[in-house]
Amino acid sequence: MTERFGIDISGWQPKIDWKALGASDAVSFVYVKATEGTHYRSKHAVGQAQGAASIGLPTGLYHFADPSPDDSPEEEAKHFLGYARELATHGPLMLRPTLDLEKSSGASPQRLLDWAERWVRVVEQETGQVSVLYTYESYLKQHLSKAGPGLLRCPLWIAKYSKTAPKTKPWITWAMWQYTQKGKVAGIPGQVDCNRGASPIIA
Repeated sequence: MTERFGIDISGWQPKIDWKALGASDAVSFVYVKATEGTHYRSKHAVGQAQGAASIGLPTGLYHFADPSPDDSPEEEAKHFLGYARELATHGPLMLRPTLDLEKSSGASPQRLLDWAERWVRVVEQETGQVSVLYTYESYLKQHLSKAGPGLLRCPLWIAKYSKTAPKTKPWITWAMWQYTQKGKVAGIPGQVDCNRGASPIIA
C-alpha cells in the first residue's frame, strides 16, 4: 500500500510560506483544524485553506471534540459542518472530515463511544463521507477498546511519537500515523505534526 507524507496544522502554525512549502515537494496532504466544541472557529483556517489550495495540496478539516455534558455531538457536528461549508469556498476539500477525540471530559468509555458515533452519523448524513477518527494510542486503549461497527468503519488516524508502530486494537490497522509533533518542514517556522498516510484514504 502506498504511503504518503502529510502534516496537520492549526493556530500553532499561524504563518506559513506556502510557496516554499510547495517548492519543497515534500508534503502530499494537509489537515487543517477548523473547529472545537460548539463555539470555537480557527481564525487561521481560511488562510490555511487558501494557502493549501494555492499549491494544489489535498486538504481536509478536523474538529477537536469536547464531549462534555454541555455539548451534544449533534451540536458540535453542525458547528463543524457550518464552518466547513464556508472553508470549502476558499479551496477544495478533498480529504475526509476528521473527528479529533482526545479529551474525555469525565465521560465513561460507553458514553464516549456513543458520542463519537453520533457525531460521525451527522457528518455522514450531510457529506456522504464516513469520517476519519483521530486519537492517540493510550486514549484508544483506555476509552475506545470496545468500539463497535459504527465506529470501526471510520479510518483510524492515531498518534504515537515513536519509531515503533502504534497498537490499534480493536481497529485492524491505522490509516494515518502521526509519528511526531516536532517535525520540520520547509515554509513552516518552528515545529509541525507529521503523519504517514496510507492510500486510498489519502487520495
